[in-house]
Order: sequence, then structure tokens, then C-alpha cells
Amino acid sequence: MKPVWVLASLVLGACHAPVASAPAPKPSVPKSPPALPDPVLTSHDGRQLRFHDELVRDRCVVIQFLYLNCENICPPTTRRLQELQALLEPEEQRRWRFLSISLDPGNDTPESLAAFAARWQAPPGWLYLSGEPAAIADLRRALGERLALASETEDPLTHSASVIVGNDARGDWRVLPSTLSAERMLATLRRLAR
Repeated sequence: MKPVWVLASLVLGACHAPVASAPAPKPSVPKSPPALPDPVLTSHDGRQLRFHDELVRDRCVVIQFLYLNCENICPPTTRRLQELQALLEPEEQRRWRFLSISLDPGNDTPESLAAFAARWQAPPGWLYLSGEPAAIADLRRALGERLALASETEDPLTHSASVIVGNDARGDWRVLPSTLSAERMLATLRRLAR
């Protein structure tokens, strides 16, 4: 009987012994997509710009992928992003960069991008961009667009109805539905910018 009593004492004693507390886990912050690609893109004003190093690094950005000749989701998305930019305070407008990236670089030349930007009255700081098709596909994948790419579908105008927003300095990125109201997008941008 004695060995059982000793074993029970050891087990119960271990339950009441002080335990060293483990350090509390740090809050997790969503991480930046691994190694964002850094292709050279051409802006609507003819400049050659590196995507990550010159347009995104340490910035807050709103990214839209579009077709200039799209008549479905692209025009309402562009309009909603204009509403969003108009809701930003002047200081916020300087902080956030808006990038609209063509999904049809073969047809969407810098000249057609410039005409589109003029038609939509793109404010300063909003860039319309184009690049090599493979580079654009890599960007879409890296930024979290999960729908089939146009080159993989029968309909060349198939693309995501989403807007990508991020704070590169914090590594915090979100994919928002383009149907979200400008006011709800604004709330997300303000949370990301903190």
C-alpha cells in the first residue's frame, strides 16, 4: 500500500508545484505576401517604375486590376475608388497611393492608359500602369487574387471583382470586394494606416 501512496503524493505534489509561466504570445500581424515581385511597369505618363521598390515599398496602397475596355465591373470599381479617394482627408490622400494595373498590356498602351486616366480625371498620385503579361500574372498571384487569370479562361475579360489594399511598411494586406461601399473601404484604409 505504501508504494501507491508515495506515487499518489508525487503526482498530486506535481499538480500543485509552481509552474514557470511561458511568455505570452505576441499578437500576430498579417504578413506581407512573401517576396512581392518587383517588375518594371509603365505608367500612363510614360515612366518606367519598379512595382515594389518605387510604387509600394513602405507605403499604403490601393490596387485595382482592370481592363480599359471592360464594361462590367471595372467602371463601377473605378468610380467607387474615386469616391473612396474623395472621402480621404488631405493628409490621408498624400499617404495613400492608388494603382490601377492593366490586365491587357498588349492593348493597354501608355497612350491608351493616359487617355483613360484623362477620361476618368485621375487625380495626382493615382497611376494607371501596364507591364509584361507574365509579370502582371505574378503580381496578381502574389497579392492574393484567387480567380483564374484571363489567359487561363475562355473569356478574356474574366477577372476578380476585388480591390487590394495594404500597408507595406507593416506588412498588412487585405483583399476587399469591389462592391463594398466607399465608406466601408475607408474604414479599412484607416485601420491599415494606424
